[in-house]
Amino acid sequence: MPKSVEVPPENLDPFIALAEEIAGGQFDGRVTLPSGHPYQSLGKAFNQMLDTLQERHEDLKQYAEYIEQQLYELRGAYDELTTLQVLATVVSSTFESDKVLNLFVNLVQEIVEYQSCVFLEPQGDTFSPRIERDLSDALKDALVTQASLDLVRWTCQQNKVVALSLEAFTGKSDGGDGCFVLVPVASHNRLVGNLVVHSPRKEDSFTQQQLTLLSLLASHTAIAAENAEFYRGMQLTNADLARLKNYIQNILEQITSAIIALDTEGNITTFNIAAEKLFGIPARDATGKPFYVIFGDPLRSHLRDKLVAAMLSQSPENSELECPVEGAPARTLALSTTLLQDENRTVIGFVVLLRDISETKELYALKRVDQLKSEFLSHVSHELRTPLTSIKAYVETLLLKHSRISSELQMECLEIINSESDRLARLLDDLLDFSRMEAQRLRLVKQSADLKELVVGTTEQMKHQTNKNSFKTIVPEEPVLAVVDRDRIKQALINLISNAIKYSPEGGGIMVSLECHPDSLVVRVADHGVGISPENLPHIFEKFYRVEGPQSVQVSGTGLGLPITKTIIEAHEGSIWAESQWGKGTTISFSIPVVEE
Repeated sequence: MPKSVEVPPENLDPFIALAEEIAGGQFDGRVTLPSGHPYQSLGKAFNQMLDTLQERHEDLKQYAEYIEQQLYELRGAYDELTTLQVLATVVSSTFESDKVLNLFVNLVQEIVEYQSCVFLEPQGDTFSPRIERDLSDALKDALVTQASLDLVRWTCQQNKVVALSLEAFTGKSDGGDGCFVLVPVASHNRLVGNLVVHSPRKEDSFTQQQLTLLSLLASHTAIAAENAEFYRGMQLTNADLARLKNYIQNILEQITSAIIALDTEGNITTFNIAAEKLFGIPARDATGKPFYVIFGDPLRSHLRDKLVAAMLSQSPENSELECPVEGAPARTLALSTTLLQDENRTVIGFVVLLRDISETKELYALKRVDQLKSEFLSHVSHELRTPLTSIKAYVETLLLKHSRISSELQMECLEIINSESDRLARLLDDLLDFSRMEAQRLRLVKQSADLKELVVGTTEQMKHQTNKNSFKTIVPEEPVLAVVDRDRIKQALINLISNAIKYSPEGGGIMVSLECHPDSLVVRVADHGVGISPENLPHIFEKFYRVEGPQSVQVSGTGLGLPITKTIIEAHEGSIWAESQWGKGTTISFSIPVVEE
């Protein structure tokens, strides 16, 4: 329950204490004033401000926790897909079992962070080492004990990845630090071997996700190694070639990336399951047909260009392409186009590896939102602290020197306190508006209004906020009637003119104009400030975004004004845009459709 602070007459100490608590991030205090108290209005404003701050603080905390959880899950999924992609790429391009197994050992090292390891290959009833990496004394000692070999054999039978303490694996209590991870590599048909890893980590430090990833890697490696061994040892008769084709097809179908093989004429010879899922086209409908018949633009033109580039460079061509999807967001594809060559290096076809990396880009976007959110919280904290510091300073002045201050100076202090309180209220209004917009709860009260009068009146009102700028208004002579939410359009105008004032130099002119077109009404706010750089211009309407630069550091604000304005204009079925020349100024315009009441 919030604590209550009672304020005696003529004593503002509790206000000062509450202001210090707010500056320190505490919002649970409240002011209790008796009826008729001289500072009752100020106390009521304090309590309303504290209620709103506490509510928004909790909302922001919950949102931050949600974003953090989403980022954690996306990172895990991305790491898993990347690791499997690396293995799948090598598997699809080699039949050398040693290369596959060495890649597998390297990938396991990235996950387990081991000190040493050995890949044991079955030899009758026992095992013999095939790959060794920095064998530790603990691992050497373990491999000569029957108990350890029995555990290796058991994990192979169960085809299960396990992490064991040193004592559990070796039977010795003084075996040293760390643990042993056993990763059996087996397919349905045969056991390839078991990777025994000595890791400095504790056995219970591995997540289920890591153990599952190790199991998936082992499964893919087993199929690839088995296929490589089979390919090396078989005689290439017609029946054996058919069997080899089936094994290769099994590998292709288990790879998560879309794989499309083409002959030299551009006809599709291989179209795996991942390709079917990616494009929604059955393999039977794609195989044997030219790729330029199956795919439309922009993929068709892009793929044609990359095939030519691969031929000219005699090397793989990597690229990205954004493809529109009817009724859904566009997706981004990563393509790797590689030549297929025979033993004489004659080109006999192409292999195209495609991967949907839209989620990867979405992860980057989430990281960017998280960064902008942190910057936004910093700016909001600063914006809250600045008026509170002023209020606190003038309240202290009144408290300490009220008997020696003239009534005129006292009134000046109170006016500044009132002005800073209004500033706080505007900031809180922005936060509340933004919250409503995020929740899609923005409501418009449309009625017929004279847009000319609204533009002129708002500009006149904003003139009183500055004495360093000149203003010019260009509007039609006759009234301009429009069906709008008058208060919201005025709020949008105030945001745009306020920005122009903030970023205009001393003596800089600001022009506000209204244009009438057959189907729309266009309002423009132009300044002669420093302008916005081309790299920042596309982002100024994004939430939390603030233009970086020396001048922006000196300008107060949360970065919510333009996003709120954009939402207001779009709620009127209008549009908003910005034009800027670096060093010359910026013009922000919005249009709203002409609608009869």
